[in-house]
Amino acid sequence: MSPELPVDRPSAPTAADARDLGRILDILKTLSARRDPADVLFTFTTQIAETLGLDRCSVVRVTKEGAQLRVVASHEDPLVKDLEIEAAKYPELRRALETGRSVIINDVAHHPQTAACAKDLASAGITALIVVPVILFEGRLGSLLLRAARRGGSFSARDARFCELIAESAANAVERAYLMEDLKRANADLEHLARTDELTGLYNQRYFRQRLLEETGRAARYGSPLACMFMDVDNFKSVNDRFGHLAGDGVLRELGARTLRSTRSSDIVARYGGEEIAILLPQTDYDGAVRQALRLLSTISGAPYPGLPGDIKITVSLGLAMFDKSTAADSEALLAKADAALYEAKARGKNRIVAGEKEYV
Repeated sequence: MSPELPVDRPSAPTAADARDLGRILDILKTLSARRDPADVLFTFTTQIAETLGLDRCSVVRVTKEGAQLRVVASHEDPLVKDLEIEAAKYPELRRALETGRSVIINDVAHHPQTAACAKDLASAGITALIVVPVILFEGRLGSLLLRAARRGGSFSARDARFCELIAESAANAVERAYLMEDLKRANADLEHLARTDELTGLYNQRYFRQRLLEETGRAARYGSPLACMFMDVDNFKSVNDRFGHLAGDGVLRELGARTLRSTRSSDIVARYGGEEIAILLPQTDYDGAVRQALRLLSTISGAPYPGLPGDIKITVSLGLAMFDKSTAADSEALLAKADAALYEAKARGKNRIVAGEKEYV
């Protein structure tokens, strides 16, 4: 019977191992509560810096081609999120990328890897560096590397292992945060599409009516002024008939752009249907609304439209109404009042504004 071979048995965990494990769990618990990628990365660097007593700790993003290095988090400054750095000054980062493994340099003044930048490191008082891969070549991110430095000290094998364990576990938190950001961005894009007219980029009728209910409710509650305008392109059918529907679409796009330039960011501007634009002006009294309408009339007709001959003038008719409990008691009444004013502007010869009994040209 052959002699029994000795069996390697793992050594019992030491008190230091237990302490490191407890620290790692605390850090991961803190990271798991973060949802924003920048917050995750900043927390990652600050937690490691505080636990190991580091002088510098940052996360560097490297594009897949290795063309750019950017600091995306630094424990020294929470505002650092996209700081480009010169690749030639960080050979230790290149080494970590090439090998896919951690790099420890405990004598930066004499190590061949840092010889070219030894003076810069010495002027910063740095004596030791460690670089640990967090994520290598993830599609959207490129690579993320943890870079830490000490002044007047060195890194032990235990320090390196601690950083590696944290980086390995934190990668999931980082990727999850970026995934959440992607989902938020996708949801925002969908929400924008749901409320925007595809041709003009203005709001659509459904969103306009939603905001109309909100604004009339606010105006009724607080007695604040609220104006509503309906604007319609004069003789738009003739533009389509003479120059084609593509030219007509171009007119509507340009009309939308000019309208946005002539209104405030707080105004709600929507393509209400066909060549009709609706504008809601919160906190705007009658005189202010008339001034706005006159400005629109001038801006819209003031310059030639792309795709049309220079002698073709585009004009609009405008109907203006004010929210007033006695004459326009709710949102539908306000719309009807503005629509009636628009109809009257058309009937009186177009290229003008009608507001109640008054007319402006």
